[in-house]
Formats: sequence, structure tokens, C-alpha cells
Amino acid sequence: MKTTVAAFVVSLVVLVLGAGCTSGIATHLAPATTVNQAQLYTAWATCVRQHGGTEPDPTFDAQGRPQWQVPLNRIPAAQWQACHSLWDQAQAAAPRQAVDTATLQMRVRYSQCMRQHGLDFPDPSSNGEWDKGYIASHNDTSAPSWSAANQACLNS
Repeated sequence: MKTTVAAFVVSLVVLVLGAGCTSGIATHLAPATTVNQAQLYTAWATCVRQHGGTEPDPTFDAQGRPQWQVPLNRIPAAQWQACHSLWDQAQAAAPRQAVDTATLQMRVRYSQCMRQHGLDFPDPSSNGEWDKGYIASHNDTSAPSWSAANQACLNS
């Protein structure tokens, strides 16, 4: 039974992605169907490939975080734009833990510091999360300037 349901979900994902990535997968699924974060990240990788990218499906660590073979900051802007709705849905599907006010303020200061060092770095959302896709698509996180800014801002 589980195999049949899994096969159905995979077929549905492929069908939806074939219809176009920008409208997102969750809006096409029956209301009783739950799409988890891993499925959404896999759908995002498929969308990137459909738009000329080479990002393989992610693997996931013990905490369920996606592990990417192609660094996210190497995904061209056109592929991010075409597939961003799937990325947003995957981010929204992540389990959220509330952060206290002091932590949120610290993260806002960190964001401001990163911008003062010339990086395109957004403020965190009200729950303390950063849009990692945005950060990766707008910054070269492997550059020495990123490392220097990160070190300076962590120590400030």
C-alpha cells in the first residue's frame, strides 16, 4: 500500500512539474494530499533541471535538511526565478521553532552587519528564519569576502 501511494505521489509530482514550475506543486494537489518538505525540495531540483540546470535531487541529513551537490549560489538567476515558488513552498513546509526576542534582534543585527560589508543579505522573518535560497542566489558564499563578512558579523 505504501509503495502504491509513493508511486502515485511521484507520478503526480512529475505530472505537475511537466505543467510548469512557476505555479508551484502544492496548489495542484488534492486538498487531502500532504506534500512534505523533502518532496518539495526534490520538485525544486527537478524544476531547475527542466530549466537547463544540473542540480541532482538532494539527499537529506539526519535532521531532514537538504544536502545539495551543486552549491545553491551556482544556480543561475533564470533558474531561480523559474523555480522560486517551489523553493518558497519547501521553506514554508519546514518545521518552525519560535525564537525569543533577543535571538531575533541578534539575527537582525547580523543581517545589517552583512549588508554593511557589501553583501545582499535580507533581514530574518518574524520567526527568525532567513531566506536561504535568496541568500545563496544573491551571494557567492564561497568567496573570501563572504567569509570575512561572516566572521566580522559573528564577532560583533
